[in-house]
Amino acid sequence: MNYDCCVLANTGVEADEIAVKIAFKWAYNKKFVEPNKARIILAWDNFWGRTIAASGSSNDPDRYFNYGPYGFNCTLIDYNNSEQLENLLKLDPNIAAFMIEPI
Repeated sequence: MNYDCCVLANTGVEADEIAVKIAFKWAYNKKFVEPNKARIILAWDNFWGRTIAASGSSNDPDRYFNYGPYGFNCTLIDYNNSEQLENLLKLDPNIAAFMIEPI
C-alpha cells in the first residue's frame, strides 16, 4: 500500500503523558529549570488514567497506594482556586505547566 500521508496521534492517558513530557522538556530547555526540578500543577481529585505518572499525581489512595514509587514532580491545588494557582506560579520558578482536565 502507498499512502500520501500518515497521522500519528495519542489519546486518553497517552495524550496526557506526552503533554507532561513536552512541558518538562520545555521547562528544561527554554525556562532553564535545573535538572529534575520541574513541577506540574494539577487539581486535587484529578483522574487522567492509571499509568505510573497519573497514579502518582492522584490524591485518591485507590489510585496510588501500593503502586509506587513515583518520580513525577507535581503539586496539587484546589480546583477552581485561581489565587492559589497564581501564588504558586509567582513563587515557584520550577513550574513547567498547569494541567487540568475538568469533567
